[in-house]
Amino acid sequence: MKLSKKALTLILALVIAVGALTVGLFAASNSDRATVKLAADKTEVAPGGTVTFTVKITTDFYASTVGIPVYYDASKFTLSSASALIDGAVTVDSSSSEYTRLFANSGLSQEKYGAVGFVYVARKDAALSKYSDTAVLRFALTAKADVSGSSYVFCNPKSLKKSASPEGMLYFGKNSSGTAVTDSLAEVVENVTLSGTTVSVNISATAPYISKGDSVEIDEINRLLSIVPSSPSVGSLSGYFTVKNGSFLSSGNGTGDTVTVKDGKGAVYSEYTLIVKGDVNGDGQCTIEDYSAVKLNIAYGTEPDGNAYFSQSADFNSDTAVDAFDMFYIDKTMNGIN
Repeated sequence: MKLSKKALTLILALVIAVGALTVGLFAASNSDRATVKLAADKTEVAPGGTVTFTVKITTDFYASTVGIPVYYDASKFTLSSASALIDGAVTVDSSSSEYTRLFANSGLSQEKYGAVGFVYVARKDAALSKYSDTAVLRFALTAKADVSGSSYVFCNPKSLKKSASPEGMLYFGKNSSGTAVTDSLAEVVENVTLSGTTVSVNISATAPYISKGDSVEIDEINRLLSIVPSSPSVGSLSGYFTVKNGSFLSSGNGTGDTVTVKDGKGAVYSEYTLIVKGDVNGDGQCTIEDYSAVKLNIAYGTEPDGNAYFSQSADFNSDTAVDAFDMFYIDKTMNGIN
């Protein structure tokens, strides 16, 4: 979820402010527990390839504040994207003025490590949740083109916010009920378990890698593989991309079909949902039916039944809006005008 820089600064200021407050904020019961998990969609990647990570949390209390920094070797990976998966939360990366705070108490050098952070602070009267293995953060790291070998992506127990180290950015705040009572940090829960939060990723030139042209876009966060068709009928997907050091299978060539990437031994390596730009009904073609469906959507907000990916396929030019420009491109494609 994207928030303004002003909103992000305010949220983080509320978190950091606890460092200047009394130890009473750390009065949560020892019986209150939180667990953090980190998982990767793959543990081997080719140079230039991308690994997607998901952070999940479990709490036995109503969480009004959550902060989770994750670290990686900056000499081997770059952060390509990050998304907070619950309403009201934000992500923090190196483009944020608050980025250095992710390293508070961590003992890690910013020259050697990169970080991505998840921050949630409930606003007054917001409904709160007890989380059960809930995904809250998803981010993608891309291996640099000239590197190889194993590298770790991890949460750091030294970052845990405690009464003795109140500036830590790994924290959970407890609320006594299911409704937030204030725009501030509540009781801090110090009983936090990091479960499987160190993931080893091997960067290897023999790992599968999708080789694609400009007409193909891969969204690793949402597991979408989008293509811009070169003709009214998509035809074979191998005309748009290939898999080095492996192969791929597809359940079809229309929007909503599944593309399965396999390694050299035939094992499943990754999966994506196929999005064909302009193919809103999922038949693998760009026709007057698709054009009409987009026209109706623009005029009346209607969407055809059975297409969970209408907005992605209708947004032909990928500008995040379905409008007359998309109708223009669909019209060109269905008439064979490139």
